[in-house]
Amino acid sequence: MSQPHSPSADLLELAVPYALHALSDDERDTLEGRVVAAGSAVADAFYDEVRAVRETMAVVSGSDATEPPADLRRRLLAAIADDNVRVLPSKPRRRTAWMSAAAALAIGITAAGIGLWIRPPAPQPSTAQQVFAAADVHTISGAIPAGGTATVVFSRDRNAG
Repeated sequence: MSQPHSPSADLLELAVPYALHALSDDERDTLEGRVVAAGSAVADAFYDEVRAVRETMAVVSGSDATEPPADLRRRLLAAIADDNVRVLPSKPRRRTAWMSAAAALAIGITAAGIGLWIRPPAPQPSTAQQVFAAADVHTISGAIPAGGTATVVFSRDRNAG
């Protein structure tokens, strides 16, 4: 026969959605009230779990982060400020086919040049991707006393894992 969950175990199970901001405002307020009412030992365990989840998410999110180009803000603000309204002449001008073709070609070449110029450099593989791609990748798994399995993947060639 299984034992029913204790109120403190229920609170600790809600630490992960709380840490990930996956609760509505009402649910969050109710949960915070329950944590305060549960006592300092349960509250400390709850906030330790919240802190651990947030630290883990910070490490994971920072592992593949790339900096935007330094002048991105300036270019965006300049593009927003540009006046995109074009005044059309009252009488359409007559153009020859070769002038239109030359203009289209010039615009195409310019657009391609600008596209190549502002293209960001190819992203470098993250440490995790390098480890998984290493020729000597090793994986070790073990049971965790509290339940579950922990798996470690490492590479001696990449000196990482």
